[in-house]
Amino acid sequence: MMNKDIWGKIEKFDFDLPRSEYDFTLRLADENYWNQNFTKQAILEYKKFMYLAAVSDKMVSPSEIVDTVWHQHLIFTQSYSDFCKILGKQIQHIPSTHNKKDFQKFKLAKERTKKLYETHFGNQPENI
Repeated sequence: MMNKDIWGKIEKFDFDLPRSEYDFTLRLADENYWNQNFTKQAILEYKKFMYLAAVSDKMVSPSEIVDTVWHQHLIFTQSYSDFCKILGKQIQHIPSTHNKKDFQKFKLAKERTKKLYETHFGNQPENI
């Protein structure tokens, strides 16, 4: 069941505040050679992922594109802190160590994320 209150706040959150000449969206697009439409879609998918992280009591795992947006957002520390406040919890970024012990944990997290995504948002876009 979708938490419309949290999702509404996430949807409205503007990563480009405060405004600057080289803001979040522009920098994300520039550094990754993404066009404007793809960048907007990637940010929306990041918002969806973070919603799932907020409502799930277990670990969720992002796609590579979503992880790229997440890394960028972590650099914007004030924005990230404000975003976590509306999520209702501090979402920790846990990098994969690529060791065998962690492999299963991340594999299960990926499967869990896919199921959660489909429950809340339908099919995941192939390009993200």
